[in-house]
Parts: sequence; structure tokens; C-alpha cells
Amino acid sequence: MSESGWDYRTIAEPTEFEHEFRRQTCGPSGFAFVRFRCEPANSLSFVSQAEWPRQLGAQYSKRVEQAVERAVTEAFETAGMAYTPVCRVVLVSVRWDDVQSSEKAFYLAARQALVPFLSDPAKWHTRRGLEEILDTQTLIASLEAAPGIIIGLVREVPPENLKRRPAPNKWSAHEHACHISSGHLEFLARLELMLSDPFPKIKSMEPSPDEETGSLLSVDLEEALSRYVQERALVVKRLKELSPEDWQRTAEHEAFSHYSVHIMFRHMLIHEMLHAYRIDELMLKKDWE
Repeated sequence: MSESGWDYRTIAEPTEFEHEFRRQTCGPSGFAFVRFRCEPANSLSFVSQAEWPRQLGAQYSKRVEQAVERAVTEAFETAGMAYTPVCRVVLVSVRWDDVQSSEKAFYLAARQALVPFLSDPAKWHTRRGLEEILDTQTLIASLEAAPGIIIGLVREVPPENLKRRPAPNKWSAHEHACHISSGHLEFLARLELMLSDPFPKIKSMEPSPDEETGSLLSVDLEEALSRYVQERALVVKRLKELSPEDWQRTAEHEAFSHYSVHIMFRHMLIHEMLHAYRIDELMLKKDWE
């Protein structure tokens, strides 16, 4: 229960759904199509990223959009649940018919789209439940501790084996260490984009062809590890400044079905632990050919 006595619940991850409204009529109010994305949040909000047909004009498009927003607000207020559902509702896309579409049709389409979404209790989590899923403090602590663990692993690798590749197309411990020492500034840039842009788009980050073929072998390992410690400290400092709402901000990622600030930094941790495991394997390797 919140301080005001209300049980607020939100969704654990972004969810998309759509609805096509149709009814037999000779005039308007017979067709509308809406697609929504609902994102975790601590309060109810509405934003539109849909493109309306140019022939409608800006003023009428705004009126139809306001009808959709009114439908969203009323649907949440009258959901009839034992708790109060909240999320950030994004109108993703629409389809319009010049004969049968109208403000009323889009109002009805939005109301009908939200009914099955709001009536599924499995989608809605208490704030405590969401905090357990996100658990940002544990994530920050793990990111803060990671350099100490990984650098310790690197120091255990015999010097003569640091740059030895286990196979021609597999990285050495040196390369794994240099790889995870980079990328922090790119992650921080992504973070600022996701916090400032209402509809951010994120591209995947992959090793360059030069890195795959051995360019990291010429990187100074001590400089890379020093940069790793310094830039990780910057990341941790910034993450400690984020609000619960910031952690839930989302983006469209070219490779993933959904993406949030929390997922992004969880990926950072999991990614470097994968490379840490590879370093550990190489440190323990018996049979070098």
C-alpha cells in the first residue's frame, strides 16, 4: 500500500497490443485501428508517437489523439480492479479510413483495446514486486565490484599465456580483458539518449572486424585496465543518481523485443561476466598446442 492507502501496481516489462474496431455503419465511427505499448511507471501517463494521415490536418489529428487519451484515462480509472494500475501508455501506430473513421471510433477502439490488458492480473505487479524484479541496488553493486574480480582473474593468467589464442578465431585473455575495458562511454551516451528522447532507437554494438582479427593484441593491457576502473567509476556514479522512473525508461532496440535502462546495464554486467568466464577458462587451460 502507498502512503495514501492505495495499492498501485505497474507492469514488469513493456507490453504491446492492438485492436481493430469495426461496426456496420454507412457513415463515420465505423472503423479505427490502434496499437499501444505500455511501459512500467510509477504513475499513469499518455504519449503519442503515431503518425496521422496528412489530410486530417494538425488540428483535427490533435482532436482524435485527445479522444484516444481520454479513452485511456477513463479505461484505467474504471478498470474495476482491487488495485490501481499505472503505466506509461504509448500510442504506437494507427490506421485511418477516410469514410468510416472518426474521433468516436478511435475513442471506442482505445477503450476496447485496453479491456483485456487491464483485466489480466498476471501482468500487474506491486511496486515492491517490481523493485524485486529490477533490484537496481544489487545491479549497481555488482557493476561496481566487477573490475576487482576481472582484473584479479587477468593477473592470474601466466604472462606467457596472456596473448595466446586457444584457436585462430578465438580471443586470448588479453583480448577479452581489453574488450570489456571499452564501451563505457557508449553506454553512458545511450543512457542520456534514453533519458532525454521520448522515442529513442538503439543500435547493437559488436566487435569490429579488426578486433576479431587481432587488433586488440596491440592494445596496452595496463592502460586498458586502468581505463576500465576509471570509466566504470563514472558509470556507477551516474547510475546512483537515477530515479526509479529513470531505470524504467525504454527504447526501441534493433535486436531485442524490448529494452530498458535496467536491461541495458544488466546486459553490461552479464556481457563482461561472459568474457570473465572465458579469461578464467584460459587461465586454467592445461593443454596449449
